[in-house]
Order: sequence, then C-alpha cells, then structure tokens
Amino acid sequence: MVWQKLQAVSFVSTDVQLLHFSWQAVLLADILPTLFIKLFAPFVIHKMPYGIRVLFCAIMAATSFLLVSFSSAVWMSILGVIFASISSGLGELSFLSLTVYFSRSVLEGWGSGTGAAGLIGALLYSVLIQAGLQAQTVSPFIIFRVLHATVRLNKGPILN
Repeated sequence: MVWQKLQAVSFVSTDVQLLHFSWQAVLLADILPTLFIKLFAPFVIHKMPYGIRVLFCAIMAATSFLLVSFSSAVWMSILGVIFASISSGLGELSFLSLTVYFSRSVLEGWGSGTGAAGLIGALLYSVLIQAGLQAQTVSPFIIFRVLHATVRLNKGPILN
C-alpha cells in the first residue's frame, strides 16, 4: 500500500505540465476511477484471481509512471493519473481485504504506512531531483521499486 501512495505523491511532485493545468481536472482524474472501483468492484472482484489483480495493479502503476514521465501533452499526463488511480483503487481493495486474516496491528500499520508514504514520496522525489536526476530518470527507478515490492508482497510467482 505504501508504494501506491508513494506513486500518487510522486505524480503531484513530478509533472510540471499538470502544475500549469486545472488542478480540479487532475483531482477528478485521481478520485473518480478509484471511487468507481470501490463502488462496483465488490460485486465482481471475486471473479478475478488475486495474482491477476496484483499483476494488473503493477502494470497499471508502471504504465502510469511512464505516461506521466514521458508525456508530451496534458492529456497523456491526465491518462497517467487515471491509470495510477485505477492501480491504487484496485490495489487498496485487494490488499486491505486481506487484513481480516491478521491482527488489529496490521490495519494500524496500514494506516500509518499510507500517511508516511505521503512524506516519503515527496521527499524521495525531491532528493533524487536535487541529486541531479531528471523526471525521466527518476520514474523508471520508482517503477522498478513498485514491481519489486509487488513481487515481494506476493512471496512467490506473481500469478499463483
């Protein structure tokens, strides 16, 4: 869950084009897909195997980073934000539903982790940019970390 929040914060920090665009449109592109998933996915989510969901979330996250990093038009950046929102919404729904199998401290840790990810995401981007890296260099690094975290969370082949 932390990597999904890290991704969202990185987008806000990364895309200069979006900073000059209507912030209301960016917020809608971020909120509406997640809201749609949280409203309707519980009725059909059981038909998609867990491993496929995790893989789909990772692919959507990686695609969103690439779209936002290498976008040449505002619509591409907005599409990247939409993909990130889909990844975040489906990932949150999938991972948070597993907390029923663990102690209460897992849910508390999830809440703390998502809060800390906001700070870590902005700080990570800032440190990497101050080190002289460009957004096109920073995003592939973050993509690698997202995919690495996905495989580690799954603890084995991703399509089990």
